[in-house]
Amino acid sequence: MKALWNALGPVWAWPVVIALASAVGLVTALLGDGPWDWVSWLCLGSVTGAGVWLGWGRGR
Repeated sequence: MKALWNALGPVWAWPVVIALASAVGLVTALLGDGPWDWVSWLCLGSVTGAGVWLGWGRGR
């Protein structure tokens, strides 16, 4: 199992984190209200920020 993580972990760790943040943000935006709005804004904002940050770095 450790060999599998060593092979796939560096490639898939951040995409999985971004996918989970997107899913949590979308679900809380659809189903929650009040404090859940803040959770959705935080999750979706972090995904947007990561995309802008990575896109800005590749454009230079």
